Amino acid sequence: MDYWRQQLPSENLPYCTLKLGVAIAIALICFKRTRPSGPGHGSHQNYWIDRVHPELKAPPTITIDSWWKVYLLNMLNLIPCKTMPGVKMTKVKGIGVYYHPANNSKDHEDDAPAQMIMWIHGGGRIVGSAANFAECLICSKIVLMFGVPVLAADYRKPSKHPFPAALDDIHRAYHWLAKKVRGGGRIAVSGLSAGGGLAAELCQRLLDEHREGGHRCELVPLPACQLLLDPMLDDRTCVNGTVLELPPHILWNAKSNLFAWSQYLGPHHEPGSVNLPKYASASRREDLSGLPPALILVGELDLFHEECTKYARRLIEHGVETEFVVTEGGFHAFMSMSPNDGPAVECWGRFHAFGKRFMFDQIDS
Repeated sequence: MDYWRQQLPSENLPYCTLKLGVAIAIALICFKRTRPSGPGHGSHQNYWIDRVHPELKAPPTITIDSWWKVYLLNMLNLIPCKTMPGVKMTKVKGIGVYYHPANNSKDHEDDAPAQMIMWIHGGGRIVGSAANFAECLICSKIVLMFGVPVLAADYRKPSKHPFPAALDDIHRAYHWLAKKVRGGGRIAVSGLSAGGGLAAELCQRLLDEHREGGHRCELVPLPACQLLLDPMLDDRTCVNGTVLELPPHILWNAKSNLFAWSQYLGPHHEPGSVNLPKYASASRREDLSGLPPALILVGELDLFHEECTKYARRLIEHGVETEFVVTEGGFHAFMSMSPNDGPAVECWGRFHAFGKRFMFDQIDS
């Protein structure tokens, strides 16, 4: 919490701290906390807490299973965001937020970058914003890490806008970004949690569009790579009996996952059903060949650990260059919640190395 508090705008520190404290207090009071689970497990919380990496600080386990809880979480979007020193941000109507190095002109045609990154925020596909406090810090970190602009795409959410609204918005944002990159340049797509799943689904859609051909597709490059952090890839986890028997996972648990997928898919489709629309759930795709190189980072204690393992294995089987990293004792979103702790620092290092390899090194070689 000290790390996040230091990033609050200093001129509004008391006001912002108060709002953040109130939001967290309401969440801790109203959200369902973990309770004893019976013989053999001690308590739900201890079942996972005892396994957390000693350098990481786990947040409380909460459950998001109603729209009033979603509303409370979205209150956090009201906290003013502040970029890190050396980074500027510009909101782009209908697209998202454009973060870029402070010494670069964002509009000058001659300054069109050769490499760019598209970031997709998390939030279970039902909450969050490209301009909220946490995303601002993550995108600033990525800008400073690579020295290139980052577009944080915004997207519509249920209940008013179920699938495919979010993917359509992200697809449009990618096309906007492609127009800004210098000819022959490279774009990486990345995201955390729901954002990672949406990034994977975007890559699938773009690949199919290129295979189908057409002049429009020739003007839009395929992503150079996909950098997926704790990605939300498979709706079938909602009906995985083995997973459902476990105590609630840290931060994002099975009940929240079921609510989120149910809302995202809309009233005509259920999580785990036999048939889902194309691109609704990344892991449903049978042929993964031809997709961009993929980095998948996930914590050992994450609800998504099993689905990430399966997706990474299938990518490799289909010939996609893939690096799969499981962090021992890592919980969901630990790279965001504890960015300065040892395991997270190591993962961010892998993130940088993989992205640099496919955005920069292969051009230079």
